[in-house]
Amino acid sequence: MHFQLGKIVATQGVRQKFSTQQMSECLNRHKNGDWGDLDEQDIETNNKSVRLKGMILSNYKFPAGSMYIITDPGHQVTTILLPEEY
Repeated sequence: MHFQLGKIVATQGVRQKFSTQQMSECLNRHKNGDWGDLDEQDIETNNKSVRLKGMILSNYKFPAGSMYIITDPGHQVTTILLPEEY
């Protein structure tokens, strides 16, 4: 279940809290359809959004907190951010 990530950007908050390696690993999971810690309804929405080029949201939890990855509708930009920055 690959899809295009488009331009990848990360907020200052997420860059301060997580390592480049953590962000890279989560981006790979996101790109490959592993949405992290989501409920079944959000997983189904993401699976449809891959086919229809809708917004895709992943949530990855770490001891230091959560990291969101959002690919925008149209799949032109993927943003890595903290939940409080959403």
